[in-house]
Amino acid sequence: MTGSQTGGRSLRTGSCTGSWAWRRVLRGAALGVVLVACTSAPSGPVATVDGVEIPREQLDGWVQAAAQGNPDLDVALLSAHLISAVIQREIVNSVLVDLSLVVGPEAVFEARRHLEELAGGPLELQAIHLTVGQPEDHFTDVVLPFEAGLSTLVGAIGLERAVEALMRASESARVSVDPDIGVWDPIAGTVHPS
Repeated sequence: MTGSQTGGRSLRTGSCTGSWAWRRVLRGAALGVVLVACTSAPSGPVATVDGVEIPREQLDGWVQAAAQGNPDLDVALLSAHLISAVIQREIVNSVLVDLSLVVGPEAVFEARRHLEELAGGPLELQAIHLTVGQPEDHFTDVVLPFEAGLSTLVGAIGLERAVEALMRASESARVSVDPDIGVWDPIAGTVHPS
């Protein structure tokens, strides 16, 4: 796993090699899946998860937003991280649906509060977003629902059962990623950049 320093806090920005990455995800990886980028591939979705398409235009928009004010971003690495976050969110959602669990607005509020606390406050969290090039809509649409979903899942069935459920869902999910971006690794729970 690689990391970068922001305000004295380490951000996890690489893939997890070793046991199961969902355990890392369940321990607050949202600050590490906040990166974005794009490729110059033609058209169509950049990835699909069990039939849910991740539009290329969405990724391109996130990249453009990230590049403004941070021209040194590694596009390939950022693309892989952003797509990883969306795929992880979809896998968590599929487990929640399978277990008939619903993520309420209070869980999303609590997820934001928790991430702000981890970062040292709302301004520090915003500074982290700016440093790593994360657009606000990615945070709002991907990271917060992802974190809230994980919290709901662990709260309902416990950490060990949540890890097992996420492992099964990740391994059985039909995930397709544009090869120009990378390859989905269901064991690590991440896209390895091309």
